[in-house]
Parts: sequence; structure tokens; C-alpha cells
Amino acid sequence: MSNQLISLIMSTNRKTLFIAVALISIVAVGAVIGILKLGSPSYEVATVQRGTVVQEVSASGKVESPIKIDLHFRNSGKLTVLNTKIGRAVVAGQLLAKQDTSELDAQAREMQAGIDLQKAKLNQLLGGALGEDIQLAEIKLDNSRRKLYSDNLIAVSDIESRRSIVPLVTGSYNGTQEGHYELFFSDLNDLYNRNKVSFTGLEKGNADKDDVPQALGTKGIFITFPEAKYQPTDRWTIEIPNRNGSNYVANLNVYNSAQAELALKKAPARTLDTAVYQAQINQAEASLQKIEAKIAELTIRAPLSSTVTEINGEVGENVGSDKTIVSLAAGNSLQIKLNVVEDNIVNVRVGQETRMTFDSIGKEEFLGRVVDIDPAGTIIGGAVYYNTTIFFNEKDERIRSGMTANVWIRTAASEDTLFVPASAIQNRNGTKVLQILEGKQVIDKEVTTGIKNDLGMIEIISGVSGGEQVVIGAKK
Repeated sequence: MSNQLISLIMSTNRKTLFIAVALISIVAVGAVIGILKLGSPSYEVATVQRGTVVQEVSASGKVESPIKIDLHFRNSGKLTVLNTKIGRAVVAGQLLAKQDTSELDAQAREMQAGIDLQKAKLNQLLGGALGEDIQLAEIKLDNSRRKLYSDNLIAVSDIESRRSIVPLVTGSYNGTQEGHYELFFSDLNDLYNRNKVSFTGLEKGNADKDDVPQALGTKGIFITFPEAKYQPTDRWTIEIPNRNGSNYVANLNVYNSAQAELALKKAPARTLDTAVYQAQINQAEASLQKIEAKIAELTIRAPLSSTVTEINGEVGENVGSDKTIVSLAAGNSLQIKLNVVEDNIVNVRVGQETRMTFDSIGKEEFLGRVVDIDPAGTIIGGAVYYNTTIFFNEKDERIRSGMTANVWIRTAASEDTLFVPASAIQNRNGTKVLQILEGKQVIDKEVTTGIKNDLGMIEIISGVSGGEQVVIGAKK
């Protein structure tokens, strides 16, 4: 092999080697950057907000002139009320017929009573303890302090050999300060003071050296000298409280407990405690709404002012969803016929409010309500749809038969509730979880969810508080 060829090969190998080393370096640097990114993750977050969540079902249909409105129940059941006659004029919302709701009515009353109780407890918590309760707690604290400071009080001699000859301590210490009394005899050579005992410490003064109790100051302690074998050099100390007493630890625990109880009664309500009560109330109200919705399904009310043209059924009879109970004629009012897909019809009920727009009129919204839902579905393009009738709340000369209407049916609403993006909810083995960012840590919290709107927001009944940061995903 010639030198030129060898040089060319070596040159080529060097270039190849350089490129390989460069690529390895780039990959290594990229790996380090990736590791650094992984070591310092950042997240896309959303704030738990409070407001109104409205759930709507949307569909489109044609405006037409109504012939009649047939009203029927959604499910089979016993007819207990039939409150109208043929030819009678009825107003919107008037009760016309009802199936047996006694069991649901009892559940609703029980649920409402529970909600009222929880609200009362929340108001009591927010209002704080009653003045009488605080006063009783203060008396309890004062009594426990007296017991702690007064139990097992003894006078201890400074001289060990004289500790068997000590005065007797009685009474109940009513002071609020800890400390001690020091006792000593006055000058026995002084005829005036020879029968006096002086004391210093918590109080200063003199007491008679007598075999009957003598006041040791003004705080409820008494001293008695039952013997006459005292010497001028005798000195004693009375510690308050007596920490060496047999009941000291037990009395101290009672005193500390009374202090904590008084502090708790005087303390304002904690946000955490009120949030728990409010979450329980919200959850109970959501359950009550479900019961009321079931009651509404067993009730027929006039969707608008109209005239009864037909009545079917008798009280006590079992009626099904295929039977028209009451038919109404609504005069010259216009209506809209919609086809609502089966996935959405489960949330639609007679009486629900609607808002409507018309391409030919612009962005102006018109209001109405659901007056009828056909119990039998119609297959269109392989999907099942249910014919739903909408009536206008007010007549408008601009709306004419044949116009296309865009309709939104308000199926549920929660006011003053918490909500987050629905994409933040994670389902784990049947449990709904939100990831909350606290500082640099991500904490899982189990939540109870409610309704969801078309904007991608979902109601949070319990589990988190307003203002918390919810992780939606990692930033790219």
C-alpha cells in the first residue's frame, strides 16, 4: 500500500473519529440537559376557582307552529294525582299529574334536615363559643389553678435536723403567680415582736406565732404553730406550687387541659374547619338535587299557559312512559323541534330553561323551556335521537316558522362552587384524584366531582380549597 493511500485512510479515519467524538459529546451534553430538566420539573397549573358552573346540552332544530303538546311520565309508576279537567286553562308550572313520590319525599325531607343541621353547626362555628361557655371555661381554669397551687403545701426547714418541727400550712392559695414564701422568727429579745413570724417572697408581712391558723398575707394561705419547741434560727420555705407533692403531675395535667379548652373557645374558627363543614353541605345539597330531580321525573307540570284538551288515566292506576296523560293546546305560539342524541337526553327534563340563537337574526339570544320529550327514540344515521319540543318564553315577530335555531338546554347549574379544568382529573381505580402543587412538591388529593360544562370545566364538591394550584401537565 502506498504512503499516499495510507495517509488518505488515516486522514479519513481521523475525520470519522472526530465526527464520532463530536456526536458523542453532543449526545452527552443533551443527556445532561435532559437530566437537569428532569431534576427541575416545571408544570402547567390552573387555579381552583369559585363561581357558577352551568351544564348545557346543545342541538339544532326548526321553528314550527305547534298542534298540541302531549305530556307523559318518563317511567312507569302509580298515578297518585290527576289535578285538571278537559277545557281548563292552566298556567306555566301548574301541577297536572303526579306518580307516587312518598319515599323520595321522605328522603328529601331527611336530607334537608341534615343540611339545615350542618348549616347551623357551621354558623355556630363561625359565631364562636357563647359567652356562658367561655365563662364556665374560665371558672374551670381558675379552679384547676387553685387546686394546682394549693395541694400538698408544706413548710420545709432550711436545716435538715429541724424538718420534723415545722408549722402547719392550710388554706387555698388564690393568687395567679407561682413563687414561694420564706418564714422566719422576729427578734425574740424584742418583747413586742417576740411572738411574730415574718414572711417575704410572694408577699411581705408578719403573722402571729400561734396554735390557731393565722393569715399569711392576703392570698388565702394560713400558718399554725402547734408546738412551742421553735428556735430563733428556724427558717422555712413554702413553695407554690409544691412540685414534689404526690398530686402535682395530675393537677398540672388538669390545669393545662383547662387552659387549652379556654383557648379553643376563645379562638376564631379555622378556615380548614369551616371548609370541611361547607364541603359537607355542598355534597349533601348535590345529593338533595338528585332526589329532587327524581321527584321531578314523577311529576307533570304545565310547561306554559295553555288549555287542557285530553286526559288519560285514573288515580291509583299504574301508568307507563308510553301513555299520554295530559294533552295541551298552546294557541298561536311557536315551538322548536330538536333531535337530542341518546347520550345527552338522560340529562334533559321537561321544564328546563333554554337559550336560542338564529343565524338569520344574529347573536341575540332568546329564552324558552323544554315542554315535551318523546319517550320513543328515532334512529338517524345509526344513532338514537329523541324528539324534544321547546317553547319560547315570549313571542317575537322576527321569529318565523321554518327558521333554523341553535338551542342550548340548561340541564344543571351549581352556583358559588369550586371548579377546575376537567383535564386535570385523574381516575385511579375508580377514585378521582387531583394533583396539587404545594411549593415544589406535587400532592395527590382525592376529590368528589359534580357537573361539567361545555367549556371543559368540572365542579369540585369536596377535596380541595379555592386558590390551590392544580397540575394540568408538565411544561414542554
